[in-house]
Amino acid sequence: MPHVYCVAINCKSDSRKKEQGIEFFPLPQKQSTLKNWLKLLRRDGLEEKVNSTRSKDRDSRHLGVCSKHFIDAKPTKENPYPTIFDFNTRESKKRKTVNSVTGRTTVCNVSDEAENLYLHSKSKIIRLVKSSVVRESVCYPFVAGESDVPEISNETADEVPVVEQSVQHVQEQVGDHKDYACKDPSLKYGKFEALQEECEQLKEDVANLKAENVSLKKQLEESSVKKEFVKVILKNDKNVRHFLGLPSLLFFMQFIEFVSNLYGKISFWKGSKRGVEKKWQHKKQMKPGIKTHKLSIKEEFILIMLKFRLGLDNATLSEIFDVSVGQVSTLFITWMNFLSQILECVIKWPSKEKVRKHMPVCFKLKYPETVAIIDCTEMFVQKPKNSGAQASTWSNYKTKNTLKALVAIQPNGAFSFVSKFWSGNISDRKITEQSGFLDKVKKGDHIMADRGFQIRDLLTAKGAYLNMPPFTRASNKGKGRTLTSKEITETRKIASVRIHVERAIQRLKTFKLLGHTLPINMKDISSEMLIVAAAFCNFLPPLVKKYKS
Repeated sequence: MPHVYCVAINCKSDSRKKEQGIEFFPLPQKQSTLKNWLKLLRRDGLEEKVNSTRSKDRDSRHLGVCSKHFIDAKPTKENPYPTIFDFNTRESKKRKTVNSVTGRTTVCNVSDEAENLYLHSKSKIIRLVKSSVVRESVCYPFVAGESDVPEISNETADEVPVVEQSVQHVQEQVGDHKDYACKDPSLKYGKFEALQEECEQLKEDVANLKAENVSLKKQLEESSVKKEFVKVILKNDKNVRHFLGLPSLLFFMQFIEFVSNLYGKISFWKGSKRGVEKKWQHKKQMKPGIKTHKLSIKEEFILIMLKFRLGLDNATLSEIFDVSVGQVSTLFITWMNFLSQILECVIKWPSKEKVRKHMPVCFKLKYPETVAIIDCTEMFVQKPKNSGAQASTWSNYKTKNTLKALVAIQPNGAFSFVSKFWSGNISDRKITEQSGFLDKVKKGDHIMADRGFQIRDLLTAKGAYLNMPPFTRASNKGKGRTLTSKEITETRKIASVRIHVERAIQRLKTFKLLGHTLPINMKDISSEMLIVAAAFCNFLPPLVKKYKS
């Protein structure tokens, strides 16, 4: 085992001397602890020496500190660091200066015969000396509670009496208030009261300025664009309906209260490769280490609904709400996924009894057994760069690149089924088969659709019926195609009630992101956007009233 010597300043302890009762402790390996040891040792060049020794893989165990420098003679939990050294335990030497030898004289507008006050720092003794000549008109500063100094006659002028008191005793007499005063207010030492008044005035001015600063900051926050815009949106039901697409202000407040209970479970979107669910989400726990957000829950919801409802771009919203453009994108993607999960239950397939209970008169008179009206809706999408994606999203009907989804509504106009978005070139029959719509249909249901849905055989296999306008046939009297008078009446009869699915789809398109061309980078959340829009449409008043008013 290598020998160890103490690296403390002026310490000559060495393990080879085998001194009795002295132990040696090597320098710690942990960097944070080693840094504290080196800071306390105050030895120049020691840190570089330790680092160079360790970097060259040499044995550094010969560097250590002996037990003399620890309070408990070794590192303990209460005292883990060496603190006993020569530079903080030995008495400081007396400074050999002119003032320290001869003493320092304090003069206050007096001649050389005036009194002198000497304070010796090392001996901690106060010496009060008076000269042989004393003038009654001379004023000296004094400390309240000081001991009086006796006068000295001319005969004993050379023998200067000394009144010694410990500093602690004088401090006890003086007290903590340190009330310095002067007998003559005309002297400079008599301006203490004026200075004290000036200090009090300055303190009062500083307090007033701080209060004014806080008030101005509060006014600035209240008068910001964000605050004013939020006030306008939440002014009345009409504004809430226009800006956010929600039924009323009361619904908005209740919905925010409902969402607040689930907000702690949100995992904010951080890229497509980081969407894996965490363990705390499976265990129904709150998200650990929740960070404070610049916007409140209400402001975040208003921000994403403004983008969804009015189609405002990220740059505009970032200026209004004073956040970055990237933060707007993160909030929108996160909230769309979150809302689609909690609002998906709003879009549900009703039973026949509930459909008949809320069925409007126009359906009761013409098609009382109708359960759902189906149709497909298409949304324009930005042209992809990939040629295969271009071909799959091309719609011959719209002559543009689109995404296509199947929707079904109840007779009163509420959405009862919404599929995900598919490529625009998919047929109506195929999307009906693969979207899961047929799983909702039960035996005896009547489904209404347009001519494009060639699904009669699929519904017949489920025991359901399809109501659709009759197809035209070739005319016997010439060119073209025609319908009989009975078929024309049937077509008009179906069209008068099937039009409501078009109105429902038009409600969806009032959310501008679904009605305008969707950027290609938002294609992954298009299905979530459709679910959220359909759910909020279901909260609106019925599209077709039960009775005509």
